[in-house]
Amino acid sequence: MNRVTAFRYAGIAVAGMFVAVNVATYCLSDISYSEFPLWTISLFVLLFVISVIGQWKYIAWVLAPAALLAPFEAFYLWYYRRPSSSHLYGILAESNFAEIVEFLSPWGSLFCLSVFTCGAFGVIWLCQWAGTWRVARKRLRLALFLLSASALVGVTLAHEITMLPQELGLSSDALSDKMSNDVFVDVKKTYFPGIYLRLWGYVDERRNMQLVMHEKAGFKFNARYVGSEKQIVVLIIGESSRKDRWSLYGYQRETNPELAKIKNLVVLRDMVTPWDSTRMSVPVMISRKPALSSSMVFPEKSVVSLFGEAGFHTYWISNQQTYGRYDSPITQFAGEANERFYLNPAEYSGPGSMDGVLVKKLEEILARKQQRVFVVLHMLGSHWNYKHRYPSEYDVFRPSLNDVGDVALQSASSRQEVSNSFDNTILYTDRVLSDVAKLLSAQKNPAFFWYASDHGEDLQQTDCALRGHGNSTRGSLEVPSIIYYNQAFYDISVGDVNLLQSNASKKISTQSVFYGLSWLAGVRAASLSSDKALSEMGFKEEKRMVNGKRAVSYDEAVSNLQCQPL
Repeated sequence: MNRVTAFRYAGIAVAGMFVAVNVATYCLSDISYSEFPLWTISLFVLLFVISVIGQWKYIAWVLAPAALLAPFEAFYLWYYRRPSSSHLYGILAESNFAEIVEFLSPWGSLFCLSVFTCGAFGVIWLCQWAGTWRVARKRLRLALFLLSASALVGVTLAHEITMLPQELGLSSDALSDKMSNDVFVDVKKTYFPGIYLRLWGYVDERRNMQLVMHEKAGFKFNARYVGSEKQIVVLIIGESSRKDRWSLYGYQRETNPELAKIKNLVVLRDMVTPWDSTRMSVPVMISRKPALSSSMVFPEKSVVSLFGEAGFHTYWISNQQTYGRYDSPITQFAGEANERFYLNPAEYSGPGSMDGVLVKKLEEILARKQQRVFVVLHMLGSHWNYKHRYPSEYDVFRPSLNDVGDVALQSASSRQEVSNSFDNTILYTDRVLSDVAKLLSAQKNPAFFWYASDHGEDLQQTDCALRGHGNSTRGSLEVPSIIYYNQAFYDISVGDVNLLQSNASKKISTQSVFYGLSWLAGVRAASLSSDKALSEMGFKEEKRMVNGKRAVSYDEAVSNLQCQPL
């Protein structure tokens, strides 16, 4: 085979991979690309790149990374029915080779490795033998440049105009967990140039997180430990769970059948969150960040470092994303843990790992028999799309979203299906929490968990047009919270447990978790006031400030209507 022939075959192979995955992105993916054909943007971006560079040799180098990543992208598309993400790259970056093979499966790893090797050789041949081949004459390149540039401007404007009627029909709150209609966000879902944007997103977010961690490096709580020599403490952060959909709080449907059977359970009756968005609410729950602070960066470390200073080996186990607009403020705290595990390779918008994987990983950690362990479990809970949050055997309340085609959270015609599927997510959360309780019950060492949801959720009903979260209503600000303790913990902390039970109906906010968790576990520091700890005699109720249309006192502004924004 001569060089020209080799070059042709290599070019065909690489171009074939590039085109195949580009096409697969639109054919296999089940995500919403809006009503506008975004493949046109991919096409015109490619033509624009060709017209600007002009020489095939350099064009090949520009397209080479996308071609090399084609087998991995193809596998992810086939398995998860959606393109990769910055979050996925974050998981892979923090995984070892064995974990990557486990994610891909042996056959998937073999496929990706084989195609990647062939693609690598193809790229080398393509870049080496393209030489100085030019695309066309300067006039033709100029025409191609003007055509592609004009088309990109026109397509972008048309995309925005196409999406405008949909935007007008949505909730105006920017914190609502809905899909953005920004063209840049949509282009990131494409294979080309989206894969480059996703890679850059990962690099940029990682750099920002490293800067934040560096700024906090010198912070210390100066914590001390006064508890049992051996202890297991688990903090479970829920997601989008409505208190009034839990049967433990009086809901007519039996959504908590397993937890209802468990002894040693304290149900906190009146907890609210200052924020009804994850990126704002979780930092308030796990650190001393003020309730009304809207800053993305807080100069202190979190409860993870507090327990680490007290001699606990700390873990952060998450079923949520690592990087992204809503996740990076959480990731900066997760980075304080001795060990981190991100178990969900998919994004929120589609199917992925369910919260049961958290229980399995917790079981593995408890099997290590470490002296003192602090574990954070970050659930995906009841995050939209609800039908992806529970296995088929928990599709109990019907008709559900599994009985209809793809619908939007805002769809008025599917109110009942949305509501039923949400209840099914609560039913599955009940199973996950009860499984954690059973694991801790079997431990000989003192152990307890504290569960609290980050915020609630508005569900569109006949008397309420609001949906999602970010609306600052009772439904999105009132959250469920429970504490479970095993018998070994009760035997040495009976006084604390009795105070917990007597304070269970007090008015509290999610800020109480940071202080209450620490005091209950026997962790002390000068900055930890006992009057904010539910298990202490001197506990005092405080004014609960929340962020609605403005900062308000929740108990003074609360309306009897679930759907009334504060």
